[in-house]
Amino acid sequence: MTGLGDTFYGDWIKVPNVAVPNAAEKKVFHSFRKSGGADLKHAGVASELRADILGHGGDNITEERYASSAKLKQMLEALQKLPIVPDHI
Repeated sequence: MTGLGDTFYGDWIKVPNVAVPNAAEKKVFHSFRKSGGADLKHAGVASELRADILGHGGDNITEERYASSAKLKQMLEALQKLPIVPDHI
């Protein structure tokens, strides 16, 4: 059985190959996560919301166990602040 991560990667790798030729030779998925996280920070998105979008647990046990993630609407509004680099995809 193929794991969800493998399935996601198989679909994801098509995107950078179109956006950045030969991207698979130079970058890994984490490179795009890091870039996206930096872009969210530069757009003024709060640290806690960035962490929720990137799937990070939290800075302490309270954030990890007793606080729920941001609402999808909040995440969408933050993600809409990301620059559209290759608009031809």
